[in-house]
Amino acid sequence: MLIDRRAFLKSMGLVGASSIVGCKGAPLEKMYAYLTPPEDIVPGVAAHYATVCRACPAGCGILVKTREGRPIKLEGNPAHPVGRGRLCARGQAFIQTLYGRDRLAHPLLRSDGKLVKASWKETYRILAGKLASAGDLGLITGLESGAFEDLIADLAGGFPGLSHVVHEPVALASMATAHGILFGSTEVPRIDLGSVDLVVSLGADFLDAWVSPVELSRQWSERHAFDAGRALRMEYVGPRRSLTATAADRWTRTPVDEIGPLALGLLWELIDLQSSSLPGPEADVVASAAQALGPRPGLAEEQAGLVRSLAAKLSSADQGLVLYGGAEVLTRDATAIHCAALLMNRLTGSLGRALRPGQGYALSKVSPDAHALELIDSASSGKLDVLIVAGCNPAYTIPGVDADKLERAPLVVCLAYERSETTEMADVVIPVHHPLESWGDFAVSHHVHGIMQPVRSPIFETRHAGDVLIQLAGRAGRQTSRKTYKDYVVDRWARRLEADPEAASARRWERTLVAGGVFEDEPGAVAVKPVAASAAGQLPEIGAGAEGGEARLVTCLSPLLHDGRGATQDWLLEVPDSVLQTAWEVPVEVAPDLARARGIATGDLVEISSPSAKISAAAFVNEDLAAGTVAMRMGGGRRSE
Repeated sequence: MLIDRRAFLKSMGLVGASSIVGCKGAPLEKMYAYLTPPEDIVPGVAAHYATVCRACPAGCGILVKTREGRPIKLEGNPAHPVGRGRLCARGQAFIQTLYGRDRLAHPLLRSDGKLVKASWKETYRILAGKLASAGDLGLITGLESGAFEDLIADLAGGFPGLSHVVHEPVALASMATAHGILFGSTEVPRIDLGSVDLVVSLGADFLDAWVSPVELSRQWSERHAFDAGRALRMEYVGPRRSLTATAADRWTRTPVDEIGPLALGLLWELIDLQSSSLPGPEADVVASAAQALGPRPGLAEEQAGLVRSLAAKLSSADQGLVLYGGAEVLTRDATAIHCAALLMNRLTGSLGRALRPGQGYALSKVSPDAHALELIDSASSGKLDVLIVAGCNPAYTIPGVDADKLERAPLVVCLAYERSETTEMADVVIPVHHPLESWGDFAVSHHVHGIMQPVRSPIFETRHAGDVLIQLAGRAGRQTSRKTYKDYVVDRWARRLEADPEAASARRWERTLVAGGVFEDEPGAVAVKPVAASAAGQLPEIGAGAEGGEARLVTCLSPLLHDGRGATQDWLLEVPDSVLQTAWEVPVEVAPDLARARGIATGDLVEISSPSAKISAAAFVNEDLAAGTVAMRMGGGRRSE
């Protein structure tokens, strides 16, 4: 048979797609001969789209490189003020979750104890009936900051019995609580190292995974670099050598139970040196608050010397900042220690400059873990008719949540784009779009608003989580004010752009999509309320020291796996840890004194147990751990099947 050149080339345009149709697990897609490509695609020429990274709660701006309609690379967005073109390893690898083997492709319903494939029609029919008759509902979501909040407010109007909790593991809820006690507003201040010349970090690993590591490491490098005169110095106090401890000018290895007394001692030293910097009445209030946190502690000589040294440096610095709160140092005294840190920053003048309240920082919206656990307990005891979990994995990240507890709940619905411990315990699993397939937005603060746009068509039979909630509410007879989630996004941004007479145009909307959002200059300093006179009566006392036990387990966020959400990405698993240089596993780090006492060597299989759980993992004798300490990074032990 003869074939002309044109027909031959057309057929060759289909070879790449048709050759993989038979591959097991490969999603079927429409095939196009790129001799006649879609209007918005130029074969061989990459297109870039601005959106927001959702690999962690920091909300960095990213540029997605696509070829022939498929995302192939993520990079930082130079226009976005959080990263200024930088992106961490988690952000770079986030694209792997779009094509990951754990993606959910269709709805699942529990039948005879197992999750089985179901149709969207059947799933909606079952859920609509349950929601129509439901009285009290629980909704646990990950951190969302933007149009999703408008949708939740709409749903709360239609479902008066709805209780909503924002869950983000190891966030700064204790810091927000402390700020509420001292200054009357429960919020997390915006952190800015841009004008700081000394940071005293009490376990706050801001170069690893704490708060917004891309933004804070950028500010650190800009101020600490040699060509900047090394204007910013850092003193790090903590139980384990992290990347932040390694980068510090001085790292003091300190057991986690000694952090609280050390912080209290440092506060008293600063009161002696700096109380004259405050108005007379407020100086007395600060002293009363310090007394409520505890009397001046009796520290060992080495610690007392460290406290005097740190206090002198903070007192002489133009702007000294005290940060507390990395996962490895959070104890039951976390709120009290945050209060001490905030009082110290009030004394040094950093509160209002390096720590700026009143900025609408997104992390202020996170609820304490106890609130999410209370909601799950209410569902387990039958007080909630339906529990919906969307965008988080509480079965892995909250201690005390297990299959037995969720099995007792009348109905657990999980909205997710990939399998997780929570989806495996749910009664109904609804597959939703990946963030790179979704419309949305994320407001880091009042001044930084990032917009999300889909950078490709959905790979699987999924829907946006917002659209699922809208459609379910409608079928249950509780109509929302908008028909689609994209309508919520467009309406919110239309209001924002219309507030600026020069911005209300289609051209401005296009520029906003290209830029990745609307970014305003953030204030260099803000006014700060004085410490509330009533604070002393509400402050918890800082514990005296060790809480007992032969060994102290500390857990820390992984710079690569974060709280475990990165553990489904092989790219992150194969990257060596920046300090330990281990890969593909999360070892149990053991202090040398414990290793000698127990006869443990690196590579031995050890077991860690508590009254509620136990795990086994390979040991790693870590010379850079405080005495009596056992450490483990989060992210290991993930199970989704």
